[in-house]
Amino acid sequence: MISGSLLVLALHAFSAIAAPSASNPTITLDGASVVGTYSGNTEKFLGIPYAQPPVGDLRFRLPQPFTYTSSVYDAKKYGPSCPQQVIKLPLVQGVIADVAEQVVETLFGAIFPDSEDCLTVNVVRPKGVKATDKLPVVAWIFGGGFELGATSMYDGGIIVQQSLNLKQPVIYVSMNYRVTGFGFLASKEVKEAGVGNLGLQDQRLALRWIQKYIGQFGGDPTKVTIWGESAGAISAALHMVANNGNHEGLFRGAFMQSGAPIPVGDITNGQVYYDSIVASTGCSGAADTLACLRTVPYAKLRDAINDTPGIFEYQSLRLAWLPRTDGVFITDDPQRLVQQGKVANVPFVNGNCDDEGTLFSIANANITTTAQFKTYLKTVFLPGLSDAQVNRIAELYPQDITKGSPFDTGLFNALTPQSKRLAAFQGDGVFQAPRRWFLQHTSGKQNVWSYVSKRFKALPVLGSLHAHDIFNVYAFGDMGAHLIRFANNLNPNAPNGLQWPRYTPSSKKLLIYQDGLISQTIGNDDFREEAMRYLTEVTLEHPMHFRLLAGLALHGLLATAAPAVPTIQLDSGTFKGTTDGKTTKYLGIPFAKPPVGNLRFQLPVPNSPYSGSFDATKYGPSCGQMAVNLPIEGLVADAANYVINSIFGQIFPDDEDCLTVNVVAPAGATASSKLPVVVWIFGGGFLLGSTSMYDGGSIVSRSISLGSPVVYVSMNYRLNAFGFLASKEVKAAGVGNLGLQDQRQALRWIQKYISNFGGDPTKVTIWGESAGAISVALQMQANGGNPEGLFRAGFMQSGGPIPVGDITNGQVYYDFLVAQTGCSSAADTLACLRTIPYQTLKNAINKTPGIFAYQSLHLSWLPRTDGVFLTEPPLIATQKNKIANIPYITGNCDDEGTLFSLSTLNITTEAQLKNYIKTVFLPGVTDAQLDKLATLYPGDIAQGSPFNTGILNALTPQFKRIAAFQGDGVFQAPRRWMLQNTLPTNPNVWAFINKRLKALPVLGSAHGTDILNVYGGGDMTDYLIRFAVNLNPNGKGLFDFQWPRYTLQNRQLLTFQDGLIPLDISKDTYRADAMAFLTNVTLINPV
Repeated sequence: MISGSLLVLALHAFSAIAAPSASNPTITLDGASVVGTYSGNTEKFLGIPYAQPPVGDLRFRLPQPFTYTSSVYDAKKYGPSCPQQVIKLPLVQGVIADVAEQVVETLFGAIFPDSEDCLTVNVVRPKGVKATDKLPVVAWIFGGGFELGATSMYDGGIIVQQSLNLKQPVIYVSMNYRVTGFGFLASKEVKEAGVGNLGLQDQRLALRWIQKYIGQFGGDPTKVTIWGESAGAISAALHMVANNGNHEGLFRGAFMQSGAPIPVGDITNGQVYYDSIVASTGCSGAADTLACLRTVPYAKLRDAINDTPGIFEYQSLRLAWLPRTDGVFITDDPQRLVQQGKVANVPFVNGNCDDEGTLFSIANANITTTAQFKTYLKTVFLPGLSDAQVNRIAELYPQDITKGSPFDTGLFNALTPQSKRLAAFQGDGVFQAPRRWFLQHTSGKQNVWSYVSKRFKALPVLGSLHAHDIFNVYAFGDMGAHLIRFANNLNPNAPNGLQWPRYTPSSKKLLIYQDGLISQTIGNDDFREEAMRYLTEVTLEHPMHFRLLAGLALHGLLATAAPAVPTIQLDSGTFKGTTDGKTTKYLGIPFAKPPVGNLRFQLPVPNSPYSGSFDATKYGPSCGQMAVNLPIEGLVADAANYVINSIFGQIFPDDEDCLTVNVVAPAGATASSKLPVVVWIFGGGFLLGSTSMYDGGSIVSRSISLGSPVVYVSMNYRLNAFGFLASKEVKAAGVGNLGLQDQRQALRWIQKYISNFGGDPTKVTIWGESAGAISVALQMQANGGNPEGLFRAGFMQSGGPIPVGDITNGQVYYDFLVAQTGCSSAADTLACLRTIPYQTLKNAINKTPGIFAYQSLHLSWLPRTDGVFLTEPPLIATQKNKIANIPYITGNCDDEGTLFSLSTLNITTEAQLKNYIKTVFLPGVTDAQLDKLATLYPGDIAQGSPFNTGILNALTPQFKRIAAFQGDGVFQAPRRWMLQNTLPTNPNVWAFINKRLKALPVLGSAHGTDILNVYGGGDMTDYLIRFAVNLNPNGKGLFDFQWPRYTLQNRQLLTFQDGLIPLDISKDTYRADAMAFLTNVTLINPV
């Protein structure tokens, strides 16, 4: 029931509001002037109060209409969000849990500050609209599981602009409403006071505000469509059954995405949560506990509410705070009201995402057996079920993962043996079955349309997950067009094109939104009929009331006792690690002396022999990270900057003292085990990244399951200028490519110590992605191709010997740092830089261009030829076959360049493209070479990247062209060049192409998407493990898909692809002329 709150954060949170002109639009409400702002073709009036602040004695009371007493109200920015509930993931450890909590606490708190004084509306209208225009109105109710959400997350200007494009203009209204315990407090005390469902009552008052005032904005109060997603859609449905179906003329239509009248019980079923916050706030002894709660300080009350279970905790969709039957506003269980026909007789649209339950089932990842599944149903999700009912549900939702959700993904996406089963059950029980029940009882009486969205099906684990359809509305999608036409005409259809049929008892037709060139089709609403019918029968008997103690007891039963603490001896030092019983982890072990003080900008110095005790239970800090700053304005730049710079800084804190390794081994491995070793080198454009972002335990666990156990090692290395300072001074001092030198030192550490962990130092495979894969290739070329016996194989995802030149090419960035830090007058500028305070130096580095800056993949900081470690430019060294003669695997994602081309969206003409290549990307190319490149990478968007997507995904006329050129120039062509020049002497080579996630809008099979296929337990994981063990990625099982070697005579690629046939073999012959020419150009003009 969570809305797009998390999913659409990056899409909507930072929608830029254009600066208002000197004369701002103004509306008069009861004599008061409400001053808004212009934004493109729209006028926005934001943060208008519609109710008295629900604070003090008005806390936990019905909302009271607002009285406009001031002469002027500033309506240029959103009002604060209503108090939000913190999301916590108790069953998931590591990065996922940390990121989720940080997103909610940090991002939501900073970007969407909350307050109890929060009841405001926002109005967006076309520019120049007059009161006499009487435009239709869409009233948006956000989702968020009734626990979080804010109007400021959604830019109504997008809806209004699309309505103008369609020549069917509308006015957009959105409202804040109270959520969590503030809006949905539930108990016998609440019922007696008649103050239940306050969040819904807030919405109702906002709808009355629309009736009273929308005419002043040019809207027609008789043409209001209420519209919501998730909890917002449920809210819209409940307004249709409120007051026994009397909608008071407040709306004439409804549009509901992933929500319908849900099976909830009486408001007294929330007593356990009410009593919990009464006890936590010290109100237990009060004669009137509700009155006492009105006096509790805001922060204290909010903390108490945050201690109650949230939507991503173990009970999942069995929410603590949600609408319930109060006997006044919601007079009976909503499904019974539907059954009795007590529903507003208005046209409506109601639909679902295909995989509604996947997002929420992650919280139940510890349920791995049918017995645990049944216990969860009976004690947590539907308490009161009989054994016979539980058994019947288990039959209707079988363990067969091919029948689970994400649906139609076969054997894929099963996080656990029960995860797809749980996802199917939860998605149907809370979303799909209530929709079908709603349609069954209304479609013969009123005009109804229904849909299912199957887009984003290729997303690993999640598929066509809950809330993904928000992108189809707030991003100028076809669902947005359907919404706008419905608001105007009470019919979502256009005169031409595919017609969306009405849903009737005799013709249960669905509009299906799907991926691919045929983006819409019509299907039947007949899937899982028997299962949903039975679920509805059960929930009518056992509506969703939750027994807290039962859930906690079950959680305790599923918990396992903590194993003994493992230790390892290195030299005279004892390292304490952690274990889950299957794997053992030793984290944050220093492999070099801290590169600080005089050791800054010096070659890594091996660690001294260990002595004493060391805590190796957590990762060491990341090396100094470079902030990402996008030159474009608005949502992409703001979202990326905030996420990387704020969240990375908190979850992955950095420090100069950062040179550590992590070792994960099978539990019980000893020095005599001599297991193969996989060494992970992370990517991040040589600018950012950390070992703590990747859980090696998943690799080791999978290797154990395959019967081919390995030891996993990862290492931090210096990044950006700390690791790749480049200039004549650096070259003269012999301190170039320090990040690569750090990696090399870590590999020497492995040779010395890995046997203590059960690893075999003679069986090391180095493996990396992006900058990590480039690092692997350069380690193969280092010292003229001498691997020093440090590794016996390489595995490269999206990286090869890149076209870079001499280290003095970085002089301009070195000189910039020197000037910024006040070292210009120093006799030895390099020595001076070693004395600069860390933060001062880091701030200077952050002012140099990053990977998402305009120059994009023409990086400021990256490996360059230093004459010592890298003796020649990598492409030249490859041409001379100065590369370690070892087995290797190399491959790419199909659309390597899309991610990096987002920073060049201002290039919209061929002339601008040529100028960009000549002055920024490849300075020194001739006009003839430019013309040839323009011919080989034509302006035809059907030939650009994302490849094979036709005319789709063209953000600008040049976007797909630039993406194809950059992806080939930096990733695809170097890979092919490496293969071409090593094959004559190295027969043990395999190559791949990853075409999965092709349906991702704009990005396609983007750079980095294949990481999910390794660290997410995919089939690439198995190939990696077998390669590390046998120097051959192929298995010997009957059903193991065979990956042929790559030869000059037969250039075959293993192709990872979406769909039921996930693996195939294809030819590495695409864009052959283009890549050959690019390589020739970059041999002369390296980046």
